[in-house]
Formats: sequence, C-alpha cells, structure tokens
Amino acid sequence: MALEGTLKDFSPFDIMELIDFKQKTGLLFVTAPEGETITLGFEKKGLVLAQSSTKKNDLQLGNILVRAGKITEANRDKALEMQKGTLDRLGFIFAREKYCTEKDICESLRIQIKRVFFTLLRWSEGIYIFEPRESIDYFHEFIKPVFVQPLSVKGLMMEGALMIDEWPMVEKVVKSLDMVFRRLPVKQEIKTLTEEEAFDFEGSATKNDTAIHLTPDEKILYDLIDGRQSVSSILEKTLFSEFTCCKIIFDLVKKDLLEENKESPLEVNPPSKKDAASGDVLSDEIVRKNWEAARVLVQRALPEALILEITLSEKKATLLQGETDLEQWPDLIMAIYQEAKPLGNRSDVGVFEYVADEVGIALFWDHRTDYMLVVVSALNGSIGASRFRAHVATVTRCVIV
Repeated sequence: MALEGTLKDFSPFDIMELIDFKQKTGLLFVTAPEGETITLGFEKKGLVLAQSSTKKNDLQLGNILVRAGKITEANRDKALEMQKGTLDRLGFIFAREKYCTEKDICESLRIQIKRVFFTLLRWSEGIYIFEPRESIDYFHEFIKPVFVQPLSVKGLMMEGALMIDEWPMVEKVVKSLDMVFRRLPVKQEIKTLTEEEAFDFEGSATKNDTAIHLTPDEKILYDLIDGRQSVSSILEKTLFSEFTCCKIIFDLVKKDLLEENKESPLEVNPPSKKDAASGDVLSDEIVRKNWEAARVLVQRALPEALILEITLSEKKATLLQGETDLEQWPDLIMAIYQEAKPLGNRSDVGVFEYVADEVGIALFWDHRTDYMLVVVSALNGSIGASRFRAHVATVTRCVIV
C-alpha cells in the first residue's frame, strides 16, 4: 500500500485510521516544516513504536524513566554516552547494564508512544510516507514479549480527539509553559480521593463532605505549585504529559485553588511567620523547639548523616550533626529543592526528597517561617536508598499530621 502526501490533504487522524483499518505492518514517517520527524511503528494488533527526533524532554525514554524514579540521571547520561559509540537503542543499554528492569522499560515505552502519538495528532502541516514492513523491530531478545503489548490505535485516537477538543479551552488559562502559578488561600479542608473515589461518578463518597476533593493526580501537581516554578519546571518533575499537566492546572484554577503569579518568582513574599491556627507571630526559636522531635528522630535513625538548620531569608546555616562548609548550603539547598520530589505537604510544612547515586537528601520546610531542616546521608551498603526513604517517611509522619 503506497501512502504518502501532505497533512493538508490527509490529516493524522485520517492516515492512522486507514492504516489501522487495513491492519498494515510498517513505519509511518511524518516531518513537520520545522524539521521535526515523528516515526510510528504499526503491527496488525496496534501501535508498537513511536519516536520523535526532537530533544523535547517529555518525549525522550531516558527522561521518562528518570521522572518515574526507575533510573538515575547519572545512569541515563552514562547510557547516552555509550549510545554514541554503539548506536544501540537506549532501552537495550538500560537493560544490558541493569539500570532498570525490562518491565520498567516497557511501561515507559508505552508512555513515550502515547505522548508522541498525541503530539502528532495536533500537527496540521507536514509531509508523510508509510513504508510497509514484514515486521517491526521494536524489542530485542533482552525484553520478553509478554511485556510488550501493542496499543489500540482506535483507543488512542478517541483519547486524542478528546485532548484536541479541550486544548483551546486549556490554553486560555495556561497560555505558556513559562507561566508561574501560586496557590490561593482556602478555608475548607483539602482531601485526596482514592482511585476508586475519583471514578465514583455519582459522588456517593463525597456527597455530604464540605471539603475540597482532589484526585491523586491533582494532589501531586497541587503540591508542586509553589509560586516560583514555571509550568515547564513542574512538568520536568512529573510523569504527566504536557497536556495532562496543563489540564490539571486548568482544573485547579477553575476550582479557585490556583492563580497565575504575575510577580517575578524572585520577588515572591516569603511565608508569613504566623501560626496557622492562632495567627500569632512565631519566632525562629519557637519553630526550632516545635521541630525538636523531628530532629531527635533523624539523629537517632541516621547517626552518621549531615544535619543542618537553615534560615532561608538570612541565608544562614547552623550545623546540628556532622562536618561541612556551612557557607555553601543556603544557595545549594535551593538548587537541590528545584530537583527534589515532594513527599508530603500541608499548609505549614512541606517534605521533599532528592536521591542520587550516592547521596540521599531530605528537606523539611516549615512554610510558616523560613526554617528548613536538612538531612544529607551517604547511600552505601549499610544505608541504602530504601532504608533512607523509610527513615524520611518516619520523620514525615511526625511533622505532617
């Protein structure tokens, strides 16, 4: 079947509907006027491959695995260096070097396929050509076929059609990925729905509840909104696609939970030093005493860890345990915070975690003041990443109630 032409004459929907109807096996190449090329691989049962020539982060397999916490940035970069010399597929290198499991790779490939597919659906200009093939080499002997399940083209097209219908509405609120949003004060309690409750269309679980209810995905994004990070920066920290991220922000704005922060992120007023319940101004000394239990827990659990107190507004660090050059930490900690993963949040306390190859860092930030408790632990044989996370979770339960 010879199939080639321009998207002005034959839309992406039309092309993929025809390929799926004919149940053809082959590769579809589509090139935009700007030069980006998207490649889709089809088999009779569905879509098995999707790649983009762009370096856009949310479309790259390595970045998807990093965001999912399946590989480290260091291992991703090592694999990219290896790829330059061998031209092996990145997934093959990840599996060969045992950076992650075969299942992790295939789950991330499915995310990549959907994102690339939905990106193509929005294109209105470009040229395309479909090349029939006997088979598509979309996995190697290192990935068991049981993990590789073709995606339904019809299902993806239905999901994509809904996305395209909603994009114009979403873009009226999220006009650019450079925008910064901040939380609005709310009087009601904010509750996170379970997966079952989120799909309870009759609303029986929340019928008599006056709280504001967020889906699990909404809560993840809501916790990341801090009035400083752009939408693009937040997108880097999640597994959400660009559309999903923007749609959630749109929904949170409509729920009066967020608004655009039109101030410069560097000029955002620091959190007020007031107790959420009484409104009384808090001194740094009172805050430190309130955190005493958390400090004791950390010191007992991780006796060899570096533990600091940081007063962010004054760029002042105080050493509680270990040895370090204190002057570097106030600036360094904000860089770490930008890369850290939120573990829990409420109106007055946030917990963030950063785990790299050989170090684990936990940030316990009291939003009522500019006080932060910082725990830095070397990850080695006795203290691995899982044990470090377990200790952080214990302290989190102490400060997030």
